Amino acid sequence: MAANRRKPYPQVARDRINTGILLNRLQDHVVGKAEMSSTQVQAAKVLLNKTLPDLQAVQHSGPNEGPIPVVNGTPAEFKKVAEEVAAKV
Repeated sequence: MAANRRKPYPQVARDRINTGILLNRLQDHVVGKAEMSSTQVQAAKVLLNKTLPDLQAVQHSGPNEGPIPVVNGTPAEFKKVAEEVAAKV
């Protein structure tokens, strides 16, 4: 049986959304170059949410949820700190 080579439908739909045109149109609306109704703005927002990832806050932490050690110095100093951190974990 032949392998199914088609992309999954959600990916096909994402590929058809032209993100650049939507962004340009929204930017023009913001600076007053283009008029858009609230429905058009909402539709553009929904389409952009399907193609662009939302930005999320990311918190990095070191061992045991503590701070991340920063080492400025020689490779020997770095190795010493790395060994100390490894011993705590």
